[in-house]
Amino acid sequence: MLNLEKIKNKIIVFLNWFHKLVFKTEASPAVFKFVKNIGYSGFGTVGYTFILFFVNFYVVRFFGPEEYGKYILLFSTFNILSVSMLFGLNTSLVKFLPEVKENKEIQKKIASSGLAGILLFSILSCLLFYFFQDTFANLLGVPVVLFLFSLLYSIFAVIKGFFDAIFKGNHEFKKQALLSLIYALIILFSFFVLNYFFHYKSYLIYVFAIIVGIIFYCLFSLFEFRKLLFPFSFERKIFFKMIGYGFFSSLSSLIWLAIGSLNIIFINYFLDIKTVGIFAVYYGASMLIVSRALGIFINVFFPTASGISDKHYVNNKLNKLMKLGFLPGIILNMIVIMIMLFVYGDEYPLKFVWILLFSVASIIYSYANIKWNLIASIDNSSMRYCTKHSLISLVLYLFINYVSIVSLGVIGAVFSMIVSSAYIYFVCEFYLNYELVKIKTTN
Repeated sequence: MLNLEKIKNKIIVFLNWFHKLVFKTEASPAVFKFVKNIGYSGFGTVGYTFILFFVNFYVVRFFGPEEYGKYILLFSTFNILSVSMLFGLNTSLVKFLPEVKENKEIQKKIASSGLAGILLFSILSCLLFYFFQDTFANLLGVPVVLFLFSLLYSIFAVIKGFFDAIFKGNHEFKKQALLSLIYALIILFSFFVLNYFFHYKSYLIYVFAIIVGIIFYCLFSLFEFRKLLFPFSFERKIFFKMIGYGFFSSLSSLIWLAIGSLNIIFINYFLDIKTVGIFAVYYGASMLIVSRALGIFINVFFPTASGISDKHYVNNKLNKLMKLGFLPGIILNMIVIMIMLFVYGDEYPLKFVWILLFSVASIIYSYANIKWNLIASIDNSSMRYCTKHSLISLVLYLFINYVSIVSLGVIGAVFSMIVSSAYIYFVCEFYLNYELVKIKTTN
């Protein structure tokens, strides 16, 4: 039988040893709390992914590639629609709630103002998308019916996004992790019940199963945060402050989305569909562990950093950890890519230079993302700075793709990711050092 207390003590001893090794001091209670929250977030993410693996496997295996393709297309459409519906207000909630964690009245005003904004932009977006459904469907290259189902799903998913932000902003990572597991189990159960009764192999079975899970998730969250949300406490000044921050956040989200996907379009345009498949396999393998680890880390890091006034202290710790993890991260990622290429078969060539470049690109991308989140946790002006340089990074990314893919192929595409991510990393580092000098001068 596992002795949980003994395991916990061993983890504490290891963390203290590691903290002394890297930072030359003992780990503080805040460090232990941060690591504990990372553990909760990781547990929820891994458990959620494991449970829904069975549903994904069933859809891929028995529904066929066409229905699974529609499912992926629906969620890709949702990722675009949700930007205007949330308008970055979910990020605003995660940013502003921890800053006033001791003042429950202000927290109520932030939560109410955020909810009002999300409802307002969701209603306006839904009306716009519905009345111009043909135009938007053609623009996105999806069937109108699929576009409308994506819009329906977005209505539910955006409300879940609001409650996710409330959990993060209040640092309720343990409850969020447990709820995510129950949410995944409800989706699993709903999917097989709907599949049993309807006997219709359609991607919509999966979509409606997720909606059932979302309804439960939102009802539980509403009960959990009823004291925060009721009575409703809207404040116009807070609302417009959140809107200002949210606008740049949503714009930056679109830029990050573009940097992660547009090279596929360039490769397809300049080369061929087979090269698209090979690039996608390399890229997917390079992000297999990195994207999940990054998601778990950012889920806790951004709200935690938002509640810490000394960002430079945080940045110094990040720099030490990043230097320590850079080479091991690249080597681990190279091993993962090679394993995945072996699993996928001989049609995907094993090229050492490609493996190295994709590994470097994924690590630099994750470092840039973390630095970007640290800058974004400061204030509205820092978010504007992030957005401005994200736009410059996107222009750089597009230019390198355009001029290098024809001559260098896949290497040109991955090189564009390295350069654009490195640019974001260094401008964020410059900003933090500039702010440090300014604060010291002021003091």
